[in-house]
Amino acid sequence: MIPLKTDKPILSIGDACPDIILPYGDTLQVMAALARGEAVNTEQKSAEIAAGGSVANTAHGIAVLGSKSWFAGKVGNDYFGRLLKNAFDSAGVDTRCLILDDKIPTSLVIAVVGQDKNRVTYAIPRTQASQHQITPADLPENLLDQIGWLHTSGILLRENPAAETILDLMEQCIQRAIPVSLDLNIRIEAIGDQTSFERIQRAIKYSNILFGSGKDELTLVTGEVTPQAAATALLGPNRAVVCRSGSTGADIYEPEGRFSHCSAFDVPVVDTLGAGDAYNAGFITAAAEGLSLAEANQRGNAVAAWKIMRVGARNFPNAQQLEHFSRDYGRKFVGN
Repeated sequence: MIPLKTDKPILSIGDACPDIILPYGDTLQVMAALARGEAVNTEQKSAEIAAGGSVANTAHGIAVLGSKSWFAGKVGNDYFGRLLKNAFDSAGVDTRCLILDDKIPTSLVIAVVGQDKNRVTYAIPRTQASQHQITPADLPENLLDQIGWLHTSGILLRENPAAETILDLMEQCIQRAIPVSLDLNIRIEAIGDQTSFERIQRAIKYSNILFGSGKDELTLVTGEVTPQAAATALLGPNRAVVCRSGSTGADIYEPEGRFSHCSAFDVPVVDTLGAGDAYNAGFITAAAEGLSLAEANQRGNAVAAWKIMRVGARNFPNAQQLEHFSRDYGRKFVGN
């Protein structure tokens, strides 16, 4: 493996979009109670707007954890775009590479929360969204001289110009021995698109740290039956594979043949939205500090556990809060 430790900023390039959350299930319950003539003890919840986007969430988490975090992407120069920038600024994310474009609207994600608390999401627009419009001209010429790590996601590989912009940047980083991490974040429809699938394969080739769900993503891109076989097939001389398995924790497969496992922490689950992004932030900050991949795995699980105990995709701990979490839950694992 190439050295992962760096004192330079960690650049996350990818999607940033507002999440419009509609509490449909709660509204139905209130309306049904009123129709029956029953007293309603709680106020009807209103729609919420929250800053979101998988890569943007990870950039936010990296900053909150205390590392130098930059974000590169494109949004509209409108209410939603400025909301996203303000959220980054408040968290301490450097937005010098965030483009607010006057010619395009910011793309949105509508999340409808049902009575069972599950979410159904809708992307607006489905194609040619603002995050897919970033081009090489939007990035500083000396960008690679300034950063020490690149993180991105498969979400941006479905459409150009973003897809080729990111693939080219990944390749340049690999040529300069700048660590590259990739969260597969595969959508089923992308596998059915041969061009998208080929881009995913290229992105894997250009990655040093590959994050993915063992059952839902690693097996999908390899055709292997088990997550273990899929993770092993995806290893490279300079590529480690992080096989995430939700409530059972995560496994690390390293090029030298080393394997390590960290169980998920046994915590009360409130909201799992953004748990994978939180894991990525914890893992990346630990590895960039020079900790072993096994130690990075444990931090990733800890940050994810902190997040799922709280509502919101960006509810991440700072370094002090993470230390307190480790004191309280450090030996409490699922299954123990």
